[in-house]
Amino acid sequence: MKKLRNELEAFDHIVFHSLYPHYLSLIPRLSGKRLSWVFWGYEYYNYFETNYFERETKRILPRRSIIKYVTRWIRKQQLKKALKKIDFFLFWDRIFYNKLKQKFNLKAEFHEFLYCRSFFEKIELPNEKESKADGFICYVGNSGYLSGNQPDVYKKISSIKNIRTVYSLLAYGNEAEIKRIEQSAKKYLNNHIPIKEFLPFDKYIQMMNNIDIVICYHNRMQALGLIFNAILLKKRLVLNEKNNFKRILKSIGIQTFNLEDIEWFDKKKEIKQLDQNRKLLLQYFNRDRLYHYYSVFSEN
Repeated sequence: MKKLRNELEAFDHIVFHSLYPHYLSLIPRLSGKRLSWVFWGYEYYNYFETNYFERETKRILPRRSIIKYVTRWIRKQQLKKALKKIDFFLFWDRIFYNKLKQKFNLKAEFHEFLYCRSFFEKIELPNEKESKADGFICYVGNSGYLSGNQPDVYKKISSIKNIRTVYSLLAYGNEAEIKRIEQSAKKYLNNHIPIKEFLPFDKYIQMMNNIDIVICYHNRMQALGLIFNAILLKKRLVLNEKNNFKRILKSIGIQTFNLEDIEWFDKKKEIKQLDQNRKLLLQYFNRDRLYHYYSVFSEN
């Protein structure tokens, strides 16, 4: 860390593309620098908000060791100190920024910014003719972390007759949590297929083209790449009502669904709205907006 600090002395403006734990002790020692923080969300959620699990998921959470509780307390104190040094807060949700500003008395200026390859790489749409096979194919969660509340999703959809296959991405995450996710899937489902290997982007999109319903049941903001891809590929998107991103999409005019809506889905009924969702997302994240996002690095 001392070597990194010495190297950073040569720069006037330093951009932290997320606040990894090992940066937290470094930031307060940087004097006379302009500091930008590209906010992802986990930096805050991991230390200050832990009540983002639904009932079924809470029941199977791995126990935390005393060391982890102590480490979490230390990280909280480090984050509080680091936040006071940040000059520019780069994120796309001003409402959430205002919440943090009030909570931590931030001095950092807000600049709208978002990373997302979904708007820079052409994503091929699936064949417009929907599958005539009975039932829907679901894609649940974005990782092997229980923040996706997969057990609650599995329990709910186990009673829905029109679900044909359920995929879950488990290629990365916490090993103990992945194990519990798989055990939960076996308990509730007989049509579950775990994805345990990373797919090349083209193969991933090809697979997603065959999905009917994407379920991101996080209580916190997470899986934005998956959410954007689901909308661009015109999938029925199910989000937790507690997720801030559901509110943001609604403000744009994009319709998402609740978990309870799945049993009423019709393969023909939602097509018009899914077309509209895609158009609204591309209109909002247009070329000018994306250019503005990346211009913040040259402006500051």
